[in-house]
Amino acid sequence: MNYTLKYARELTKAQLDMIAYTHLTMPIEWGRRTNDSNQNQAALVQYWQQTSTAPKIFFVALVSSEDVVMAFLWAESQDEPECHVHIRSIWVASDYRRQGLARFLTAEVEAWARSAGAGWLQTNVHINNKVMQTINREAGYVDTYIRQVKELL
Repeated sequence: MNYTLKYARELTKAQLDMIAYTHLTMPIEWGRRTNDSNQNQAALVQYWQQTSTAPKIFFVALVSSEDVVMAFLWAESQDEPECHVHIRSIWVASDYRRQGLARFLTAEVEAWARSAGAGWLQTNVHINNKVMQTINREAGYVDTYIRQVKELL
C-alpha cells in the first residue's frame, strides 16, 4: 500500500475540510446524534491550521498517491493531572480498514508522546467499536471506566 504521512500544515484545505466533517459526524456512525454545524467544521479546520506547529498538538493523516485521505489521528498533550496525551480522534476510511493503518497511527502518536515526556496515553472508544477496542488492548491500553449517558429529550 502506497501512502504518505502528512501533518496538518501539509494537508490541503479540502483534505482538512473532509477530516473535520468526518470527525464531527463520527458520533452518528455510532448511533449518537450531533448538533455540530458547518460553522463548527470551519472553526475546527482553522484550529488545526493555527496549531499545526504547536508542540502540544499531534495531527497527522495518511494520504494515498491520489491525494485521498485514508486515515487520520488527532491527539493533544495535556499537563493535568500530569503530562499525558489524549487521542481525540482516529479514523480509517472504510476502503482501507483492516490493513494496519490504525495500528500504524497509534504507534506514531505513542512515539510522539514519549518524545514529549508524556507518562501515558488515553483515548475514548465507543462501546460498539469492538475493532478499535481490540486494537487498543493489543497495544497495551487498559479499560479504566465506563461513561454512561441518559437522553432527556
